[in-house]
Amino acid sequence: RHSVGLTYKQQGQHAAVREGLKHVGPGLEKMVEKVDAALSEQLKRMAERQGGDEQSTTPQVIVSCWRGGMRSASVSWLLSTCGIDNKIVPGGYKGFRRDSRLLFEAKDAAVAVLAGRTGVGKTE
Repeated sequence: RHSVGLTYKQQGQHAAVREGLKHVGPGLEKMVEKVDAALSEQLKRMAERQGGDEQSTTPQVIVSCWRGGMRSASVSWLLSTCGIDNKIVPGGYKGFRRDSRLLFEAKDAAVAVLAGRTGVGKTE
């Protein structure tokens, strides 16, 4: 992340995007596969709770990064391109905290939180 920020300051957005791709590009396919597998598992659990009716369930991925900016938009675009329904949380983590209260109020809401310090491999 440091090299991307430095490149952004010194060379601009386009150069920073290319620098970021060097770091995350190889892992994007694995990320999509993990999201797809998690959705399949969630769909099965939801169907079991609803008596086996998989047609009435529609899980959705919620995308959020710390600030809710370009990284979230990029991952959202990738997931959409791969046919995975998703929504970006406006405002990143703080937006998630604010909006999560609404999610918990929904009946039978299933929430999974992925957390960890920067650089621990959350996207791997």
